[in-house]
Amino acid sequence: MSTIRSNRVCNALALADLMRATPHAAAFDGDGWTFENKFGGYRVLARRSSHGVDLLPRSFKCIPSAFPEILAVMESLPNGTALDAEIIVLDEWRQPSYERLRRRAELDVDERIAEAAWRMPAMLSVFDCLFFNGRDIRNQPLTKRKAAAAQLVADLEHMRSVSFVARDGVAAFDAAVSSGAEALVAKRADSTYRPGKRPTWLKIKNPSYSRKTVTDRYSLTPGKPAEACGGAT
Repeated sequence: MSTIRSNRVCNALALADLMRATPHAAAFDGDGWTFENKFGGYRVLARRSSHGVDLLPRSFKCIPSAFPEILAVMESLPNGTALDAEIIVLDEWRQPSYERLRRRAELDVDERIAEAAWRMPAMLSVFDCLFFNGRDIRNQPLTKRKAAAAQLVADLEHMRSVSFVARDGVAAFDAAVSSGAEALVAKRADSTYRPGKRPTWLKIKNPSYSRKTVTDRYSLTPGKPAEACGGAT
């Protein structure tokens, strides 16, 4: 595919092009499988194209303009980039907090958005790469796409690539439950990227996960930013 045509395809990517996981009942071990946490953030298609940068959210609750720090750092990505990712906000224990994320997404006043971006910064947690330097890499295996994603976001503030483990899904699920993740996602290491639900991606829900926050001590009153949330990890 020519670079010009590839950029046009990248520009035309839509939410319908996202790959989705099929629900699965229980964790398992398996050769040829990778396992990663799903954090319960807002899933987005993040694009850097000839038209600029944009975040296409799956949820109507996610307003991209509420996360200017992510949009700003995306300007550093090369033209012709498309990433599958989640927007998350960490708490003081460096755990994703849906309550903080929800409050960020509800802000619609520029001054409040800017304050929140400083004191409670969001992060783009990238788990797949669809276009890399203007090239469509959806036909490449998952492990190569993940390597491309890690290369793109390395050392960028407010962006990180999602880590994964190979084969040991049962232990990975136990760790996901302990950390409060929404789910564990099992993916075939050799899987290509295809739209819609696919059996090569399996979602194993954490039965104890809840988006309801019992205690969240953060408020948007004057004070210092939460150090646990700053920058990429």
